[in-house]
Amino acid sequence: MDDDYLAVLVGHPPEYIMDYTIHNLMDVDSCVSFYLPCMWLDGDGVGNPCPDDPMTIYWTADVTGGDDRITYKTTLTSLIDEVIDMHVLEDETPKVIEDSSVPLFISMREALQKEIDKLNFCVDNAKPDGKDK
Repeated sequence: MDDDYLAVLVGHPPEYIMDYTIHNLMDVDSCVSFYLPCMWLDGDGVGNPCPDDPMTIYWTADVTGGDDRITYKTTLTSLIDEVIDMHVLEDETPKVIEDSSVPLFISMREALQKEIDKLNFCVDNAKPDGKDK
């Protein structure tokens, strides 16, 4: 984060910092992106090692107009767990979902399967670096 951004925030309460950040995110010149940091293979794209969970998702925002970004992370695994937990019948072990939730879970499963099929195609059709099969 650049020094100007930090200088504006020093000494202000969290509410001000949040409002300032959100305002700058809504600025036309700001840039928000989502990515899987594992795509860099040797790091996460922001100077750290690759996350252990390949389903880690980074959300980055440029609020300074420069190269410094605010980065938040989550995982697809945790997002799916959150959906499951929201639809689980209380006190059920193992987790049992409500009947009314089945269409949602089927649509999520089908969408994920399409993505798995893409990954399988890539793996099955991989070529040695720089060479045709």
